[in-house]
Amino acid sequence: MLLENPVPEVGNAQPLRGENARWAGIDGVTMVVYSLATSEAGGPELQIYQRVLTDKGMTITFKRL
Repeated sequence: MLLENPVPEVGNAQPLRGENARWAGIDGVTMVVYSLATSEAGGPELQIYQRVLTDKGMTITFKRL
């Protein structure tokens, strides 16, 4: 799930040079944080953290692609 208006992290991360890039977006009661990094094997790794406010608190979902 990609949000329409992601907010980039302050700074100039360069993932092609092995630097991690992180950004987040909010859609209603859902905040999604993305982290793009280089894995130990040298390939791309995208981590997605999704936090949703509920009546009882918050649910958190994590995906690694």
